[in-house]
Amino acid sequence: MRCRILLLAAAIVPAASGAVGAAPPELGTWTREPVVLSDVAVNNPDIVALGGGQFRMYFMRSGQIESAFSADEGDNFGVEVGIRVDGQHPALVVLPDGRLRMYFVSNDVADDGAIRSALSDDGLTFVQEPGIRLRPGDKGTIDSRGVIHLCVVKLKGGGYRMYYDAVGPSQGGSPNWRGIVSATSEDGLRFRKDDGVRIKAGRDPIGFANMVWSPFVERYPRGYKLYFSVETDLDVAKARAGIYLATSDDGLGFRVRDRILGIDPAVTAPTYVDGGMQGLPQDAFVIDVTGGRRIFYWQAQEGTFSAFLALA
Repeated sequence: MRCRILLLAAAIVPAASGAVGAAPPELGTWTREPVVLSDVAVNNPDIVALGGGQFRMYFMRSGQIESAFSADEGDNFGVEVGIRVDGQHPALVVLPDGRLRMYFVSNDVADDGAIRSALSDDGLTFVQEPGIRLRPGDKGTIDSRGVIHLCVVKLKGGGYRMYYDAVGPSQGGSPNWRGIVSATSEDGLRFRKDDGVRIKAGRDPIGFANMVWSPFVERYPRGYKLYFSVETDLDVAKARAGIYLATSDDGLGFRVRDRILGIDPAVTAPTYVDGGMQGLPQDAFVIDVTGGRRIFYWQAQEGTFSAFLALA
């Protein structure tokens, strides 16, 4: 195991109206770990458990989707040779027959930012499926400028739900509005956009947020957990920016619970760098490992890191 540096979780924020009462264990104490992948061009990880402590990470680099393999529960990853898919923002699900389906934002100019999918028997070679899974909205709608940062989860009652960033027209002086929305499918191929917004800036208890983005959603016994990144003004970033956790009983109405990871403690005065805010964890993905949970995240101009949460 790598050396772990203690990082206390932030104080619990006031809860918004919504479901799921008991606090999940993620609101405990996480500890930061050293860099996992130092290449700053690697981002947006999505990880598949292979069994026996082995995991495969899919990630974006230079506009393509590549992969890395770990045999030690995510302590170390080695980048694998080759391009998995010509696309961006990977999201993977394991199908009932054991195959993998990868959802991704197409690089084909003719697709105009639409989401496609591809299948794989071995996790390395993917064959694109025909058709479009989801398109950006019409001009003026909340996702008319992009559908990115994908996450797809199997629903308790069957079917699938895709969570993603809706990039839309400017609001409040920002060049692009950004919030987390969703779409639902019975078969994983035909998605219908759900009404409303799952998480947005300006809504209590994150009314201070300038932008929310990059959802990672998972099922748990009482419902669904949603991890997402929050950006704020620089003068309050140390106290409020970071990765937050929200919970829901139905996967649609979420209650924001708390910040679980803040700005890197080594950053005394955050500023903006190429790719985002200095020291701000983003693009979260969580896996179960021996003795607890591990969250992977990216920091602009620094690389991909992890943090560990010990569970009794």
